[in-house]
Parts: sequence; C-alpha cells; structure tokens
Amino acid sequence: AATSLVNSLRMLRLQKAVLATGMFSLFEALLQDKYGWEYPYSSLDQKLRELGRTDLADPIKDYNLSINVLKYGTGRSHAELMARKETLPFRISVPGHAFDEGDVSEIGILIDVDDRFVRRCAELIDQATAIIGT
Repeated sequence: AATSLVNSLRMLRLQKAVLATGMFSLFEALLQDKYGWEYPYSSLDQKLRELGRTDLADPIKDYNLSINVLKYGTGRSHAELMARKETLPFRISVPGHAFDEGDVSEIGILIDVDDRFVRRCAELIDQATAIIGT
C-alpha cells in the first residue's frame, strides 16, 4: 500500500481536494472584494434566494459546507451534511471509515472529492457568477 503508484494515486486525490477548496476560497475572496460582503457565502445564498434561484443556492450551500468539512473536518458543517448524506450528490464519511473498503489509494478526508465533485464546484461558481455578475 506504499508503492510509488499508490502514493501517486493518493497525491492525485489530494490535489483534487486542494483544487476544489481553492476554487471555493478564491470565489469567496472575489465576492468579499467585489461586494464587501462580510460573510460572502451567506450573502450569496440570500441574494440567490431573493432572485428565486434556490435551484442554485441549495447546491452551492451543500458544496460550501463540504469545503468547510475538507478544511476543518468534523463540526457543524459535517453534522449538517451527515444528516442529509443519502440525498447529497457527493459522498461524505465519518472519521476512520473508508469510502471504498480496500481502496489503498484513499486519503483520510471526509468528502470523496472525485472528478465529478471538482467539475461541479467549477460549474456552480460559473453559474453564480453569471447570475450575480461578478
């Protein structure tokens, strides 16, 4: 489980988590800078809901919570997502549990950040940007 190929797979998984976290963090900074929002994702959520775009506000909230879980581990965001884990478009876990038993390339994070997760993060940011004009 510690071969160079397995470690390379682990590094790729870690890079995906860093990429998703970075995208959401940079978007947060952009919102804060452009609009002066003290709590950018809360303000974005409110703005989207005012525009009747709950179809976008809800998934952005879920992905923002998932990014919080990637950054901080268990806590309020993790508990909120775990309560709805069966309905989420991504997989979430508890500490010490694997997503796929026997997959030696897994890394110890609580959100399964795969290619689809990363693409969805980018799509949500793109859609929100188009609607609010950042």
